[in-house]
Amino acid sequence: MKFILIFEDKKENTETLEMYFILAIFREIKTNLPRIKKNNLSITLIQQNGEVCRHLSKPEDTNVLIKMVKDYYKFIERKLAISSFPKKDEILVFNTGNSEWFDTNVWEALKRPCDKSTKLFIVNKKDLIKVSESHTKLGIYKLTNKNK
Repeated sequence: MKFILIFEDKKENTETLEMYFILAIFREIKTNLPRIKKNNLSITLIQQNGEVCRHLSKPEDTNVLIKMVKDYYKFIERKLAISSFPKKDEILVFNTGNSEWFDTNVWEALKRPCDKSTKLFIVNKKDLIKVSESHTKLGIYKLTNKNK
């Protein structure tokens, strides 16, 4: 999957970057935060999967995207760095607070309120419970009781 990050100023000058990992996008935004604020740049983030493109963040959502990046670095990065790497039949899931919902997609996890209660777990894929087709497409599941 490819991500396209576009910085645009008020004169419609653009800078486009292509990357293949969402965390590389976060690092690029974090690195450019002073420039984004100084030049009042807007950010567009597009996810491209083959011929299908989907806007993850539009220019009017620049501040929301910046908050997501800051939340990642404040609440998740360190926890991710100290967690072990999932084995073949395992997956990393995110959970905030006491929610019964678990995200398998960091992008979806960061859309929710992220704070110090955000937890990361490595679970067996077979322990994920599909809730609905729409939730599954977003990577949102519940877990069997034995993992709670």
